[in-house]
Amino acid sequence: MEIPDEMLKEIRESGYDQELVYNHIRELLDSDKKIKENNNLELIDNYLLDKRFMRELEDRDKYDAA
Repeated sequence: MEIPDEMLKEIRESGYDQELVYNHIRELLDSDKKIKENNNLELIDNYLLDKRFMRELEDRDKYDAA
């Protein structure tokens, strides 16, 4: 996780205000968590789409054989 330059500048200018630092850390952790959650949802979606596609192919093969 990379800390944005703007955030570092704001922390330095505040004299490393403890509350500000904690808030920015919380913000970074939350944004990282959201990214991971979105990636997990995308992986689940892709898995379900792949399963559906494979099922459709299997069904098509069954009908072609009949």
